Amino acid sequence: MIGAIGAITGVQCTVGLGLVAALAIASGWGARVDHLRGRYTDQLGLVTASIEKVTGRATTAAGAPIAIEAVGILRDRYRQEREAARSMVELQAMSIRALAAESARQAAIGAQNRRLAEATMRERDAWIERAEAAETRTARASAETEVAECERVLDALYADGF
Repeated sequence: MIGAIGAITGVQCTVGLGLVAALAIASGWGARVDHLRGRYTDQLGLVTASIEKVTGRATTAAGAPIAIEAVGILRDRYRQEREAARSMVELQAMSIRALAAESARQAAIGAQNRRLAEATMRERDAWIERAEAAETRTARASAETEVAECERVLDALYADGF
């Protein structure tokens, strides 16, 4: 009987030690879960605070996924608006460059017409002097014809917008 009691005590001791070990493992696991839960709670708090900062409205942990989706939709809309604005700015920049090139071309044409008009006026003035100084009627008529031709050239330049 004493041997049977000793065998039961040994089994009870082993079972007791197993239960103590299982209890220690379970409490360690519970502490780990509590630690992780606390960390996740802190991170969730940061997420909800960030959502509030971005949207200007407080949200709960349950409403966070909906708020995050709404922020994503707004972000996509703002990206589309930004791209539309960029393309509009690029279109306006191209238009401005085209207008600048056309302005430079027109300025060159204007400068060329101005030189042509000045040369024609000098030539007209010279023909007027020749007409006034002409000794014969034929020389005078020829000079007046040249003056009239210079006047036609000047009129054409002025009609062209010079």
